[in-house]
Amino acid sequence: MERKVREELLYSLGEWGVSGAHDEHVKFKRIAIEEALVNLHVKEKPFSYRTMKTEKFPTDMNEAYEHILRQEDVPYKIYAHTDILEMEGFLNPFWRRYDRMAKLMRYERTPQYRGFTSASLNPLNRFQFRPTTKTDLFFKRWFVTEVGGTASDLGMLFETAIACHALHHESCYNCKCQNTLRWNGGSGASWQDLICTECECMYEVKTKADMEKVSKSFRHNRISGGSFLSFWAVNNSKRPDQKMFLVILPRTSTLNRKRQEVYPVQIAEIAYVLPQACLDTFNETKSKTSGMRFKSTIIVKGTQARWFDLPLFEKEISTMRDIKERVFVDLFSRKRYAELDEQYFGNHKETESEQSNSIITTDEITEGLENLNIVPDDWEDLLPGY
Repeated sequence: MERKVREELLYSLGEWGVSGAHDEHVKFKRIAIEEALVNLHVKEKPFSYRTMKTEKFPTDMNEAYEHILRQEDVPYKIYAHTDILEMEGFLNPFWRRYDRMAKLMRYERTPQYRGFTSASLNPLNRFQFRPTTKTDLFFKRWFVTEVGGTASDLGMLFETAIACHALHHESCYNCKCQNTLRWNGGSGASWQDLICTECECMYEVKTKADMEKVSKSFRHNRISGGSFLSFWAVNNSKRPDQKMFLVILPRTSTLNRKRQEVYPVQIAEIAYVLPQACLDTFNETKSKTSGMRFKSTIIVKGTQARWFDLPLFEKEISTMRDIKERVFVDLFSRKRYAELDEQYFGNHKETESEQSNSIITTDEITEGLENLNIVPDDWEDLLPGY
């Protein structure tokens, strides 16, 4: 496994532009590999999910959405960044391909970066990081439009929907027990969005734009995942028979065999994960205080299976912004909400007519879900690494 970790991390760093033979890059690659190998063997105190048997989760989508928002947290120091190239959303300058003839990995520039000098692409100099607050992070995450034209928090709708449905209507995929699934998501519960209180297996939930991309991810068996450190901390602390599953569903509905419009939920057991460089990897201040951070590439066992069909849910929730605003004001303050609203949108006090025009309709939510093609494809990847 250590060899796989080394090789994958070197390939990933190359996609970010850390591939030179000069001292700065050689030193950075050495430190990164050392940190990743430490992550590979970290452990945490085991936790029994049987204690969660009595926990309840709302059956109403609006209540569940609010519940999930209130559980959001950031268990680490937060940084904002500035890209001197102003290429937000297209952070990796290179992509790799395997040259079968030469039997080696080659890197090619993505079209967005073909006009830049090699020196300007050096990620060790390209990004500037500064501390920010949980208030600012949550406001941007919940209200500010992200790359791709859609707020990243729309992805929370799928976490809400799948939890609402699975907890009340589905059996555990692993042990087949009923009424044993529990929601365990939130920013502080990486790799454990859903758990079973009987067999204590864990489910990591992710979304893709459509079924074609879901199938492609499983076919290539390289799926973007969350924290590399957190995965191995959980994996090294669980029982040998305690399984971890990857659950992926499309953000675009399709027709099932009964001609019902649904989101097909696919599942596969996670074999292991490999490190991927991410923005936080190049945050020198954060690396010095809490170690270098990596995202992950998920490798699954065998092929995926169909777990269940998630029914359409857009009509069940139509007050997203009202819920987010209420939760934000409760967590922070009305004054801070108004200040950030003014900062990002220049909003003044709305008239009754303007308020009626700002209400998010069911059709707008549906359109937002259909257009949720965030770069990168996984909306979770927009969140900071931890």
